[in-house]
Order: sequence, then structure tokens, then C-alpha cells
Amino acid sequence: MSLPPRSILVAACGNPWAADDSFGPCVARCLEQFQLAGVEVVDLAMRPAGLLDLLQGREALAVVDAAQCSAGPLGRMLEFDWFDPRRPELLHDDVLSSHGLSLDVQLELAQRLGILPKRVQLFAVGIAGADPAGEMDRRVRRCVKPTARRVARWCREIAPARYEQGEPRHA
Repeated sequence: MSLPPRSILVAACGNPWAADDSFGPCVARCLEQFQLAGVEVVDLAMRPAGLLDLLQGREALAVVDAAQCSAGPLGRMLEFDWFDPRRPELLHDDVLSSHGLSLDVQLELAQRLGILPKRVQLFAVGIAGADPAGEMDRRVRRCVKPTARRVARWCREIAPARYEQGEPRHA
């Protein structure tokens, strides 16, 4: 049995015209080369508030975005389980996000609404800023393909976990 078409969502966020902040959309385009059964890749661009409308019935969520955080230096690939208490805090909307609602606020709201998937993984790269004029830093650009490969591998790892819970596999 194959996974339902909407079981895993990969949501990419970022301003496609703002240098390093375009990391998420770049990874989403790169993911097109992978054949990921049961995975929907959505480029939310600068509208990540639309994420809430896409979560109903999902088994897993991968979020790809650029991150200004203390978790790592510029151009370092970051990966965190949203539910891990050891994950670094995301910048809150007190420092207004270029996306409108901050990611952490959206995920917390989804959890309160009961629509947040049980598995949520954050994939990001450390950036210095979201300069609308300029090009993506080479250290950030170097992380696009490896991040796409890691997201694809994570999505493929989710599928077997589903069958370990007792659902049969069929060719």
C-alpha cells in the first residue's frame, strides 16, 4: 500500500527575491528532482501563514527556511525536531518576521488546533540577514542541494515508520 498523496508535507518558506532568505524556495525547486511518493512540496514563499490550511490530515511536516538564530554560523545546515526540548528557540515575531507570522507562532497555533502532525522536522541554514538587494551568500548557496537531499531522505524514512505500526506493505 502506498502512502496517501497528502501524508507528508514539505513547506518551504522565504522571500525568493531576498538573497539568503530565498533558501527555502531554492530547496523546494531542488526537491523537484526527487520522486517522493506521498510527499507534497509547497513553496509558501512569503505566505507561510498559509501553512495552517495545509496541515489537516498530515502524518509529518518538514519545514525548510533560512534562520537567523544562535544555533549556528552563517551557512551551517541546521536540523531540529520541533518537539525536542533541546532545540534552539526560534526568533519570535517580536522581531517581525519577513513572513508576517513567525514559524513558531504558527506551529504552536496548529498544535493548539489539533492539526499539527506528530512528526515535525525543521531544516534551515544559518543566515546573517534577509537583504532584499544582493545575491545569496556562497556559504548559504552551498547548503541548498545537501539540504534537499537530507529532506528527501527524511521523507523516505517516514514511510517505513508508518508500516512498522502494523500497516501492511503491498507492491
